[in-house]
Amino acid sequence: MQKRLVQATFDNLAWAVALYAATIARYGLHLRRVELGHVALMLPVVWFAQVFAGRASGLYRGKWIFGSFEEVAAVGQTVAIATAVLLFVDALPSKVRPIPIIAVFAGAIFTLVLQVGLRYAWRLVQERRFILRATE
Repeated sequence: MQKRLVQATFDNLAWAVALYAATIARYGLHLRRVELGHVALMLPVVWFAQVFAGRASGLYRGKWIFGSFEEVAAVGQTVAIATAVLLFVDALPSKVRPIPIIAVFAGAIFTLVLQVGLRYAWRLVQERRFILRATE
C-alpha cells in the first residue's frame, strides 16, 4: 500500500512540474504574464483524476510489474483520462481560463514522459542491484 501511495505522489508531482513548466513556456518564459495561482487551483482537479483513473486502470493496485510495458500502457491511459478531466474543467465558462489549452496538452505530454521516465529509472536501479547481488 505504501509503495502505491509513493507512486501516486510522484505521479502527481510530475503533473505539478509539467503544468507549471508548460504554462511558463506558453508565455515565452515571461514569468510576470503567468498566473501561477490559476495553475495551483487546477492541480487538485488533475491530481484527483490521476489517482481515480490510476486506481480504475490498476496502476495503483499493483496489477503489473513496476516499469513493465503493461504498466506503461496503464500510465498512458491514466494520463489521457486525467487530461480529459482537466480540459473539461479548464473549459468551463468563466472570465479567465486557468490554464491555456496548449499548456494542458503540453503538460500532459511532459507528464507522461516524466512518469514513464521515473518508472524506467527506478526499474534500472532495481535491476542493477539484483545483478550486483547475483555476482557477489
